[in-house]
Amino acid sequence: MVIKSSTRVSREVKDLLHENIVKFIRVVGASGDGLSSALDSIQTLDCVSNRCLTISDIFFSGRIGFIGWFANALGVFEGVNTRPGFIPPFLLEFARLRDIGVVLIDDFHEVFRAPGITVGRLMFDINSLLAALPELRIIICEAEDIDSPNYVHLLNCPVANVKLRMSR
Repeated sequence: MVIKSSTRVSREVKDLLHENIVKFIRVVGASGDGLSSALDSIQTLDCVSNRCLTISDIFFSGRIGFIGWFANALGVFEGVNTRPGFIPPFLLEFARLRDIGVVLIDDFHEVFRAPGITVGRLMFDINSLLAALPELRIIICEAEDIDSPNYVHLLNCPVANVKLRMSR
């Protein structure tokens, strides 16, 4: 089995970020193989650390959608988004002022278990945010052994997959 440590995964992500082609990076691996550790390692990269916004350990709800989670992570009240794909201008300005360049999302597979979440709405919100903030990159960690819907084809941007493999 191929071994990719979280350090090696973070170097691969760094290379992808420097190429400036990919806007959505999926770090995938088996549950318990260190996906959260890989995300922590990515968060310390010089090209990420001062410009990142982390979405983890929050209550995912279909009521506010991805834009609402983004607003919540920025420190704006939770109920900011009411329409799919709508991004309030003040939220974009706030993200620009904070110089957010990367959104890190841990346990992305958990998003699909949240009440009221639809894959179409989620991807519509992500596409809208990436279109509104062209310099933004999204990096997710997702357990590949947990049944998640196929969503990558709904993204309107280049996607890269980085596999985290650990020997047993």
